[in-house]
Amino acid sequence: MYHNLSTAKGLTVTNTTQKVKTYTDDKGYFTISANINDTLMFGSLFHQTKTLLIESHHFGDNIVIEVKKTVNTLDEVLINKEPETKEFNKEEYTTTFKNQITEDMKRRPYLYGPPPSGNIDFVAIGKLIGKLFKRKKNIKPLFTPLSYKSIDSLFNTDRFFNDTLLTEELKIPKEYKYLFFEYCNVKQINKDLLKENSKFLLLDAFMRYSIEFSEFIKN
Repeated sequence: MYHNLSTAKGLTVTNTTQKVKTYTDDKGYFTISANINDTLMFGSLFHQTKTLLIESHHFGDNIVIEVKKTVNTLDEVLINKEPETKEFNKEEYTTTFKNQITEDMKRRPYLYGPPPSGNIDFVAIGKLIGKLFKRKKNIKPLFTPLSYKSIDSLFNTDRFFNDTLLTEELKIPKEYKYLFFEYCNVKQINKDLLKENSKFLLLDAFMRYSIEFSEFIKN
């Protein structure tokens, strides 16, 4: 039997040789089985770890085991003055916002104003496509779908997929261009079709959706 005469309550005492463990009580006492050449280890979250190799003279004697408390210190901290907040420039903000709206109006006119012709309501069509999108968004596809931005970028940069293909082969009028992109976005085309060896399948998808889109517009 060994006694910890300090007041280290709840200290873990482990005989690492025999793989047994105990804890000190409220007064720092503990009891644990040990033989000569066993190693006892003492420690806790609040004390530094200490080890003791059991020798013959430890048996029958009162043993005082001292453990040091762990002192937590912060590393050096540098305090900087908070940077000054840039003053809000209403005129600059307004100009930037107007430019963004103007650019978006060019790309998606059906969301902003009256139809460019007397018999097509772009706003109404845009809302219908929005409803289709709401229906689709809760259905998780098994692949990564082609985004509106990716479709737009494709027709702006690719040598084959361009405005000529859009108007002459797919029969999509220029004023319906971005509306058609929105429609294709809702249809969730597999992004892998952008790969060079899948361009034919991508064209087939655009062909099918251009026919659907034309019927959608008429109805």
